Amino acid sequence: MFRTREETKELCALLESHKSALDSISDQTEDDTDELRAFVLLKDTIIHDVSSRGSFFAWRNRSIYIDLISSHFPLNSEQRRVHGAKQGFAVIRQPHEPPKFSAQVVPPYFDPTVAIGWIGHCREHHRKTCFSQKNASAINLRLINCETLVVEQGRSEFSYVALSYVWGSSTVCDQYSLESASGSIFALPSVLPAVILDAIAVTKSLGFQYLWVDKFCIDQTNNEVKHLQITQMDSVYENAELTIIAAAGVDETHGLPGVGSKPRSAQPIARVGGLTVLSTMRDVQDSIRSSKWLTRGWTFQEALLTRRRLVFTEEQVYFECAAMNCCESFSGSTDALYNEWGSTSPQYQRPGMFERSGWQKFVGFRGRPGNTLNIFIRYLTAVEDYTARELRFEHDSLNAFAGIMKKFERAREPITQLWGIPTTIKRPELTKRCFVEALCWRHVHSCWDSLSQPIRRPDFPSWSWAGWAGKVEYAIMSDSDSMVSQLPMIQLSEWQQSILNAAVHVNISLESEAGQILELNDKAESISTDRFSVAFARVLRLQGGVFPPSSFSYNRKQRWKLLGLPAKMSLSQGPDSQDRLLEQLNKKDGSLLCIHIRDIGTTIFGLIIEMRGRVSSRVGLITADWHGYKEPNYGLLEQRTFRIV
Repeated sequence: MFRTREETKELCALLESHKSALDSISDQTEDDTDELRAFVLLKDTIIHDVSSRGSFFAWRNRSIYIDLISSHFPLNSEQRRVHGAKQGFAVIRQPHEPPKFSAQVVPPYFDPTVAIGWIGHCREHHRKTCFSQKNASAINLRLINCETLVVEQGRSEFSYVALSYVWGSSTVCDQYSLESASGSIFALPSVLPAVILDAIAVTKSLGFQYLWVDKFCIDQTNNEVKHLQITQMDSVYENAELTIIAAAGVDETHGLPGVGSKPRSAQPIARVGGLTVLSTMRDVQDSIRSSKWLTRGWTFQEALLTRRRLVFTEEQVYFECAAMNCCESFSGSTDALYNEWGSTSPQYQRPGMFERSGWQKFVGFRGRPGNTLNIFIRYLTAVEDYTARELRFEHDSLNAFAGIMKKFERAREPITQLWGIPTTIKRPELTKRCFVEALCWRHVHSCWDSLSQPIRRPDFPSWSWAGWAGKVEYAIMSDSDSMVSQLPMIQLSEWQQSILNAAVHVNISLESEAGQILELNDKAESISTDRFSVAFARVLRLQGGVFPPSSFSYNRKQRWKLLGLPAKMSLSQGPDSQDRLLEQLNKKDGSLLCIHIRDIGTTIFGLIIEMRGRVSSRVGLITADWHGYKEPNYGLLEQRTFRIV
């Protein structure tokens, strides 16, 4: 098989780079030996897609990949898939009549013709899924002219590309101003961050003239203009023909690998006789998920709101629209690679990591009942995903989510919000019910956890998730994978029923700055994203029953109990231990109280609040389950009204 010593060394080096990861998940013994094994390259091995309708690689079009592994390594397809995602697959590429789906050589520098082909296929075949945006152009949109390197006033007929990236340390570019006496054209600074220089080069190579970059297309020195542009992020990204995503490096100084003078990480290749063994390298979606870019708050809406994405990682480029996803390390015909079963019908098109749940269809499942609740639930799951992100400035808690909120407001069944807490508009009978559901968030990590403790954001009310830094979850779905990209229809149906059947035990109203009481139903239609900072709606009035101090117990063996029932406690702010929390809850005149807010089935929900004079703060959530126990008697709960800010 081997013709030269060099060929042997190349193949051994490639296989050794894969072997280390395989051995780390096997139980090695003294009699272990290394074996060279071959496996069929199947769709389920490469793409872990829970929404898949079936195998999209025909059996007659198979490739083979090889691995040097321990003789005791279990032949488990899931373990091999996980390994391949981290290390890549060593695929044997046949010189004659290669399969429709196989590994491909990735050049050291970006080849725009590949991306042009992907974009062209989307334009031709995905008119129903990728041309369905009905959003007006952003007001006073500015664009970089990549030919002249000046910022111009955009026009509705301009086709443009947007850039999504991670800002770096503060520089003079961060204070770029569009205020000038020279008219409506403004020259870019002479020195630009590497990622913007590379994005300009990519934009031109793809045949576009205009590029939108927040740092230069938004006046960073004019807060009023800046706020207006922030509330139009849905228009900016939805109307872009493509968004370039910089998922390599940690900030804007890294640039786009494969563009300019920055090469990509080398692809392991071994040539043996007439065959070529290629490493598919690390799974491109896995690279994106572990990138710094995916941890940032602003990039959440930038990725979801756009129609097409061209993502640059250290090794290769990944493309995704609403109906397909592909990357440079795999080759295939358009029909075989882009769409399941080679179909151009939207029903069988294969989405990717951003579009898998149908984010482009905020209207929910067409033709099915409960559409309003479908959209409402997708808002809550968006909150769960977004709050896991980090922000450079805490006051951007809602700014970086504004585009998502606007998207939901424009849905067929609109969802409005107050300080990020959503409710319905068209179904008044659900307004209060949905608002209470949205109030029942809890932090994944409590204040006594040594890591990832929630941090209070004083610019926002405590009863909103926006008032805290820290990942939140909705208790009714916390035991399942509630990521938007994984939420199946059966879970949506179950969550809908839980909302409809919930017993709400509180009366809710708002209080203006002047002390005027405003009913939630009366204000639902007047609350909009552009007004999420209005002062009149900061005070939330809750009237409900308070659990007496004797209701709570805790020990390290049996954990928390409420009314003697097994409970789960999440505290965002307060005592540094659960024992001290119990002490405060057990005090008759203590500062911590618990409001009985609602029941869903056999689950009790209580808001933990901290009294501070005439007002209080929401600091936690407790849930308890009386399944298998006697139904609690709430008749003795003291009814009180609280002003929560």
